[in-house]
Amino acid sequence: MDESDAVACIHLIHRITALLRRSSTAIAKKGGLHVSDLYVMLLLHRRPPHYQAMANEIQRAIGFTSGGITRRIDRLEEVGYVKRLSCPDDRRAWIVQLTPAGLAMVKKSRSSDYSKKINDLIRRIGAAEWAHMLFILQEIDRSLAI
Repeated sequence: MDESDAVACIHLIHRITALLRRSSTAIAKKGGLHVSDLYVMLLLHRRPPHYQAMANEIQRAIGFTSGGITRRIDRLEEVGYVKRLSCPDDRRAWIVQLTPAGLAMVKKSRSSDYSKKINDLIRRIGAAEWAHMLFILQEIDRSLAI
């Protein structure tokens, strides 16, 4: 393998991260949210028709600690964007669901030009490619984690 390819990949990861962070933060601020709150809401939005997920699924998907996901859910529930539902299969677990206000907020945030570019990208790249990219990025993350 040519090491320059690896260096180019690392550079692209840095550049893409900066672009995503800047744009996502701007979208979140328009809605009065922290960017990580927006990520939770976007994940829920991608789960129609009920727009809900188990709290521990959200935690794993986004990489929060259990305390971190609890704080985000608390904050989003406080402003009326999500609600907690009891899990019928596990009394200790919670289902998190977008409220109508949360759904409206996500739809509003997704109407930006940046969001349209992201949605076009998501549709252009196939599920297998996304899964492969996720695997590679998780490997990089595991290898570099301290």
